[in-house]
Amino acid sequence: MELLFGIQDITVTSTTSSKTVVRQGCNVSINITVENQGYYSETFNLTAYANTTIITTLTNITLTSGNSTNITFTWNTTGVPYGYYTITANATSVPGESETADNTFENGWVVVTGVGDVNGDLVVNVLDVILALVNAGSV
Repeated sequence: MELLFGIQDITVTSTTSSKTVVRQGCNVSINITVENQGYYSETFNLTAYANTTIITTLTNITLTSGNSTNITFTWNTTGVPYGYYTITANATSVPGESETADNTFENGWVVVTGVGDVNGDLVVNVLDVILALVNAGSV
């Protein structure tokens, strides 16, 4: 008699942000897609990072076998220093999970900058004015 054991595997498949350039003090939506590629329902935690700083941790997420879910939350950039931030999501491994490399997904970036920095280069100058004027009629 052959015994078969099921696979436990939580996978983060994508991270996206609603904006790539955001003014400090404003909000940006972060969307994370997580998939349960295993044979059992699993409960896990999901942490989102901007570089190495935790944006949020969501706990006790339950996902049934073979299904995925999109989780969206708001990152408030009040007090976040100007800079370029890589967005990463990490799902905790579940008991018995052996393939954990796919529990982390890094993709995309967000620039946190000041008022008037239209091109997201962290400097307000004549190039921003030109871009604002050129694009003023395109809304």
